[in-house]
Parts: sequence; C-alpha cells; structure tokens
Amino acid sequence: MAKAKKALNAFLREQGKRKQEGSCRRAATSILGIDRRIPTGAIDLDYALGGGLKVGNVTLFWGKKSGGKTSSALRTCGEAQNVCRNCFRRARRDGWVTVVGLKAEKPGDCFKQVHEWDANSALTRGAVHEKLIKDGYSIHPIMEDVDEVLTVIYVKGDTYAMAIHTGGDVESIRPSEAELEEDPEARWEARGFCDCFARKLYDPEEPSIDELMEMGLIEGSSKPAKKSKKHRAALEAWNEGMSLNSYNEMVVAWFDEEMTLDIDWATKLGVDTDRLLLIWSNSAEEAIDIMAGLIFTGEVDLLAIDSIAQLTPKKELTESAEAWQQGLAARLMNKAIRRWNKESANVVRYGKRPVTQIWINQEREKIGVMFGSPATMPGGKGQGFQVVSEIKFRHGATETVEELWGAKDKNESITIPVWEEFIFKVTKSKGGHGVGLRDVEGSYRQAMRDTDAYCAGTVIDWERVFKMSLKYLVEQEKKGSASKYKLGGREYTSQAAILTDLRDDVHFYDAVRQSILEDAMLRSM
Repeated sequence: MAKAKKALNAFLREQGKRKQEGSCRRAATSILGIDRRIPTGAIDLDYALGGGLKVGNVTLFWGKKSGGKTSSALRTCGEAQNVCRNCFRRARRDGWVTVVGLKAEKPGDCFKQVHEWDANSALTRGAVHEKLIKDGYSIHPIMEDVDEVLTVIYVKGDTYAMAIHTGGDVESIRPSEAELEEDPEARWEARGFCDCFARKLYDPEEPSIDELMEMGLIEGSSKPAKKSKKHRAALEAWNEGMSLNSYNEMVVAWFDEEMTLDIDWATKLGVDTDRLLLIWSNSAEEAIDIMAGLIFTGEVDLLAIDSIAQLTPKKELTESAEAWQQGLAARLMNKAIRRWNKESANVVRYGKRPVTQIWINQEREKIGVMFGSPATMPGGKGQGFQVVSEIKFRHGATETVEELWGAKDKNESITIPVWEEFIFKVTKSKGGHGVGLRDVEGSYRQAMRDTDAYCAGTVIDWERVFKMSLKYLVEQEKKGSASKYKLGGREYTSQAAILTDLRDDVHFYDAVRQSILEDAMLRSM
C-alpha cells in the first residue's frame, strides 16, 4: 500500500511538471465544486433552477418568439452587475444609512453629528426608524426623496435627528481624465460595499509583493524582503481594507449577433449599459474567437450570446447565395462548443474565476413530423449536451389597456400592454439540487410600462415572495383568537402588514427573497 501511494504521488508531481499545474487536484479544492449561483431576477425561475444560474457552466434559453428569452437574459446580466464577484451576494452602496442629530430651533439649522450607523452595521431603514422611535423621536413633516437618497427628519423636544438613507444598486464610476487620455475606450467601473471577507465567506490568497506595490501599499521600485516589516505592514493594511470592504465587480459581456439590443429597454431591465461590454462580430468564426479570448482572460464573469441561430459562417457571407452549405452552421457550432469548454477548463485550472455563459437560441420545426414534438433548435445537437440547464420559454397571458390617439372626435384607440406573462419549463438541469429537477414549469409577470405601482421592466412577484415567505420563513404564534407573525426579526399582527413591508421596503424584500432561495437550496440538498 505504501509503495502504491508513493508511486501515485510521484506520478501526480510529474504530471504537474509535464502538463499544467493543477491538472490533477483534490476535488474539494476545485472552484467548480462550490455551488455558487447568479440570480435571474425572477424568484420562480431561480427556485426552479435551485437558486439561479450555476456559476462556471452554460445555461441555454430557447423557445418561440416573444417568449421572454432576451429579457430574461438581460435581467440576469443586470443582476450579475450588482453581485459581488467573490461571494455572489448582492452588493450595495457604501454608507447606506447615516443618522445625525442636533439641538436647534428648526430643522434647517446646521446639524451636529450625534451618532452614525454606516454600511457595516447593516441596519435596514425600518431598524433605524424603530430605534429612533424607541429613543422618543417622532417623524417631522419635512421629508425629501431625491436620486434614491431619502432624508427623513425626526424631532424630540428641541432636538432634531436627520436620517439619510442611500439605497439602490452599486454605483458606476466614470474613468478618470488621465485614463481616458491614455485609452478613450477605458471601461467604467463599479463601486459598492460587501462584507464577505469579514464574514469569512471569501478567503483569498495574500497578494504578492508586486501586487502590493501596484495597490500602493509598498512604495519604491526595489522589492523588499519577504519577511520585512514593510511587507508585513502592507499585508496588515490590505487585510484591514478587505475587512472593511471586500467588494469586487462582476464583469458582464453581451454578444449582440442579432443587432437588436435596445439600450433603453436594457436599462429598464436593470442593466448598467456603461459597464456592459457590447460585442458585434462579422461572422460566426470571429464571434467564436472573440468569445474564446474573453474566456481565456479569466476576467469576464458572465458571457451572453444572442443568439446561436444568428451565428453566420463566413462561407455563407462570402460565397454565392446559390451555393448550398448543408449542416455547416451545426458543425461550426459543435466545434465552438468544444473550444469554449476547453478554454473554460483551462481558466479554472490556472486558478482563475470560472466563466458563466448564457446561450440564447430560437425554436424551429422539423418538417414531416407526425408524432412527438416537432420543435428543434438551430446549431446542432451538441449544445444540448454541453449545457447544464436548459430552459424553454413561451409567451403567456397579457393585460392591456385602451388609450385614445389621433382625432378625439373619431374615438380612435390603441391597445398597450401593461404586463406580460412568460412561461418557462426547465427541460434539463444537471447543476441543481432537488428543486432543480427537469420538467419543472413556472411563470412570471413583467411590467411593460410605467404605472403607479411598477416601473417598466420590473418583475411583478411581490405576491409570490409573500406566499413563499409564509410557507418557508414566517413563524406564527397563536394566543386565543389573535395571531402574531415573525419575519426577519420583525413582528406583525397580520399577514397584510407583512405584504405592506415587502412592497414598501426594497432592502427588506431583497433580504426575504434571498432567504427563500437559501432555504429552498438547503431543503433540496
């Protein structure tokens, strides 16, 4: 046994020298072995997939026209842009809640800071309100809500307290003038807050001396000794900075092969178009090479291609339309799949972050099929074997309104959709737990225009989150005929009050939604 173990260890060491380091490793150390998810923005779809798109793998969206494929992919891209690259939790803006107080005759006087809660305290708007009310404060009529910054003034006798709540997604940062002079196409970056390092959800390797010099923690061109005081001080400074904020931006790229991306609509779906890498290609071969190059960099986290059906081989573009290239696109796509798969494997082998991919495809019909489903996809059968999750979309119900247009005396009207329903079916799921099984069906509604209750592009799932929270999270206590409910540390006397909080407090809604998905994943393991 000892000889066999010694021989195996010698082979593994030699394999690492002859091939790439990390080609043979313990499965527990593999990045792909960790179950990380990217949310899609629709809780029913996330629940059906076992928590969202599996990181490091390929998910296929396909189906009939106007079925919600592109909208679902764009919303997933928007969600990914607001997720921390290290822990895959939703990040937020730094300095989320700040409370200051003063003694003055009127709220307009200069405030003297009494106490402050920053993002590290993770207090919700409701928690700040409850704390001030318990301290004897009451809400003053003055209240402002400008650019997602809500200012609420509380009063207690001659003492005023001002609560400033900065919410919303991570903030986009424009490149500096020096960066734009050096590169006019310099990419925008994101700034946000995440405490995954402090919570021990993320454990990175210590940076090298060169990396510490790039970060400005070590000055000078000469490299200090490994055990020098300067090096240890720099590592302590880096560790302290990571404890305060370990957020790292997730980079998203979109291949617009159909040339149909609507920037305004993508923005409504939650995409930050300033940070989105938009790629156009002249042919399928060029798109395959660009995508392979982006995967190999290890710096792009999510790649979406719209669509596989529109990848056009170069021969179809250069040769006469009379020439017949039967099966050319399918053979080319199968070649691309094998190449992208190996590039993704090499990225993980080199210790870089795995790349998640979304392939969008359309539905065709087989000619002459009398039994079974005639539905098929362009691009060959190889894509069906490579993907981890396969989701088929189709259009559902629609709610419309009639609006007058044209001449008033003619009573001419036009039908405008208020919301549309998209029905999905998970036809394959290798990366899910018990809730990520195949043939799981569901649906979600998407607002198509701005109303008093919703903005265009919003997923209307408040009632669904409410029902799922009652099923999985809410604790109910009965005392005689009365009932008390507990959810997320808050107490309620009725279910209607829970629904009101979910509607009014965005951060509370996000926390409950995330808890539902985490609970679903734990139940299915």
